[in-house]
Amino acid sequence: MRPTVRRFPRPERGMISRPTVDDVYRYRAHIDRAIEELLNDPPQEHLQEILHRLQLGLPHEQQHQELLFMDIKHILAQNPLCPVYRG
Repeated sequence: MRPTVRRFPRPERGMISRPTVDDVYRYRAHIDRAIEELLNDPPQEHLQEILHRLQLGLPHEQQHQELLFMDIKHILAQNPLCPVYRG
């Protein structure tokens, strides 16, 4: 039985420390290489399942990126120095 963990309040998400930018880039490079290897030589018996999961996974990943963007904008809006996001 898993212990009950109190959820961190959503409005305070920006207060939780995150991985460093270098850690994120290393992780992304690792994932990108693994996906590239898989797609360059996919096991034919699993090809349909791989394509199905990519169709599901890519929009899910896009949603994570959109949420991250919204978190950044929220954190900047709370900053008393009033920084401006320029994308």
